[in-house]
Amino acid sequence: MPFHRYLTNRPQSRRRNLQSFSPIAGEVLESRQMLSGNPVADITELSDEFDDSTSLTDWQRVNETEGWNADQLQAWDVDQSQPGRMVMQPHTVVWFENYRGPMVYK
Repeated sequence: MPFHRYLTNRPQSRRRNLQSFSPIAGEVLESRQMLSGNPVADITELSDEFDDSTSLTDWQRVNETEGWNADQLQAWDVDQSQPGRMVMQPHTVVWFENYRGPMVYK
């Protein structure tokens, strides 16, 4: 039986108890904080047109930030192998369960 049908076929009293139910076992929802201010002005400095190879130093890799012992990218550059683009070429990998693929962020 599909999960949504399981929830809708339950008695009303039982349905209320399932409001905090997570279909992923062991999932913990974390609280988020909203930032106030002018959102456009706050993120302008994060913009990148990928036309300057030195902007690569502005980016961080999640595997380094979180301390994984797994370099997932075979090639990673800005404006080098393809002008005006960030290129991320992962090693041959398999993403399974809680593992993530390559990710970079500012």
